[in-house]
Amino acid sequence: MKIYQNLWAGKETYFIPLTHNNEVTSGYSVVNVDGIWNLYKGNFYNDDLKNDTEHFPIIGELDFNQLLINEILQILQKNKKEQQDLYDNIE
Repeated sequence: MKIYQNLWAGKETYFIPLTHNNEVTSGYSVVNVDGIWNLYKGNFYNDDLKNDTEHFPIIGELDFNQLLINEILQILQKNKKEQQDLYDNIE
C-alpha cells in the first residue's frame, strides 16, 4: 500500500489509500495538528494521485496486512501474559 504526502494540505498530511473505484480512491489521512496526530477518512480523485506527483509524492509503502497481524499478536501476547500473572497470583 502506497503512502502519499499531501502537499496541498496546510498541515503535515499523509494519505493511505484503501479502496479504489473508477474516479475516487478512499482511505485514511493522517494529519499533524499542533503536534497531535489525527486520523481521518478521506477521498481523492484517482487522477490527482496518479498525475499530480508534485503535490502527492509517494513517500513509502505500507504492508497493511502485516501491520494488523503484528498489532493483533501484540494484544494476544499481552493478554496471555496478564492471564499468566493472574494464575501465578492464585497459587
